[in-house]
Amino acid sequence: MQTATQLTALPSAWIDKLFARLALTYGNKFADMWRDQDTATVKAFWAEKLAAYTTPELRTAMDSLYTSHPSWPPTLPEFCALCRPPAQSANHDAAFYEAMRVIEHRQRGEVG
Repeated sequence: MQTATQLTALPSAWIDKLFARLALTYGNKFADMWRDQDTATVKAFWAEKLAAYTTPELRTAMDSLYTSHPSWPPTLPEFCALCRPPAQSANHDAAFYEAMRVIEHRQRGEVG
């Protein structure tokens, strides 16, 4: 069994299914993105670029479309970014000040 990193391109059936789902989600907005392009060439390019991602990563991207791109379909780079979203960066300063606020409330006998 090949992993995504071993593939040079995703199977065309996978890309066809992905494009079908994007078309169902966004309607003509998705099709209009490629109006002046050869569809087979666009699909082949997406298949090549998306081969770097695992099946769970592709699912992550699809699952996040409704919140990340509710009105307009993502471009290929945007879709790739959805596959591997950046980890939530911890805001240590905000957490510290929130903890201090809670301690002050508790010292006064307040809850919260």
